[in-house]
Amino acid sequence: MNMLAEALSGQADLYVPAFEVLVGQQKLARKIIRDVLEVNFHDSIDELGGFSLTLANWDAEEYAFAYSDEHLFDPGKRLDLRMGYLGAGRMNWMVRGIITDLIPSFPSGGHPTISVSGRNRLHDLLGERRSKLYPEGLDADLLRQIVLSLRDLHVDIDVDIGNLAAALRLGEVVQENEFDLLFLKRRARQLGYELIVSEEDNGTVLRLVNSLSCRPNPLKLAYRAARQGGPLLEFQPRFSTARQPENLELNSWNPVDKTLISVRVGRSSLRIKDPAFDLGSIADAVQNRTEVISSEPVQDESEGRRRATEYLERIVKDTMTATGRTVGLPELRAGTVLQIEGVGKRFSGRWFVTSSDHSIGAGGYTTSFACRREEI
Repeated sequence: MNMLAEALSGQADLYVPAFEVLVGQQKLARKIIRDVLEVNFHDSIDELGGFSLTLANWDAEEYAFAYSDEHLFDPGKRLDLRMGYLGAGRMNWMVRGIITDLIPSFPSGGHPTISVSGRNRLHDLLGERRSKLYPEGLDADLLRQIVLSLRDLHVDIDVDIGNLAAALRLGEVVQENEFDLLFLKRRARQLGYELIVSEEDNGTVLRLVNSLSCRPNPLKLAYRAARQGGPLLEFQPRFSTARQPENLELNSWNPVDKTLISVRVGRSSLRIKDPAFDLGSIADAVQNRTEVISSEPVQDESEGRRRATEYLERIVKDTMTATGRTVGLPELRAGTVLQIEGVGKRFSGRWFVTSSDHSIGAGGYTTSFACRREEI
């Protein structure tokens, strides 16, 4: 049961926001915690996640700056963050990170502050940019290399390397001046998957997620109807067909056989479906529009059809996008599936979270998010 379900069932409350910060694996003292003005965490399917803390930077007793002349938050130090609630609630791991920036502010009016920000320690895997051809038959080499690096950082990966290689079909692909992990993340995106970083009690886990896969118990949020789900405080959807095609045509060339490869896929043949409420209006809006791709190298018609289908799916996923805000829910992270209700027939339904922002400050704990409509 997630925190929201526990709160709705009366087993937990969402009244006393709390956070815990560890620097160098040591909890910050209460005196320092009292100086924290705001805590923020951000994650996204496009990034590895990051954090920021804002603290009051003045010691009235010593009549000196509290942190800007100390080494407590020096860049390069490890910082781990948990967020959640006290009492019957709980705190979730948000990020195990590395401090990268220390930014003091000395304003003309008001008290001096200092901002401490950083990113997920998986950035340590970036190392150096590489340019490499991964020929067919060496599909899992890159994955093994990354998994070994993950183990050095005590990071788990929740799928078998061979299965991951098969899922991503890493046969004969080019890595051009990219970091290994970001190359793998981009490759996964091309094939309809997302690489999601998840923080668990026993460590960091890297997950391969297909956003269109059926998942039980989506997180339910309802606008002005909290008894039906979590309180959806704000929701701003956007419905656009401006760049949506009816079909996608992929034209390529097989350099071995000296043959033209041309395939065409239609919107109606995809796994992702246009919402039933707007099926007719979308069909009318995109009628006779064709997206043409000519820069994708493929080996045969079968691979071309798969690539064209994956490319069209990525376009269709942007038909409906939205941003929203709810009470602080640590489990609402990039990669979460939402069931949005109470916003009418058009926009109620299944949404996939693409980014989340968690903030604890003077206004309490809130979670903002971006998402895209995905009906299957």
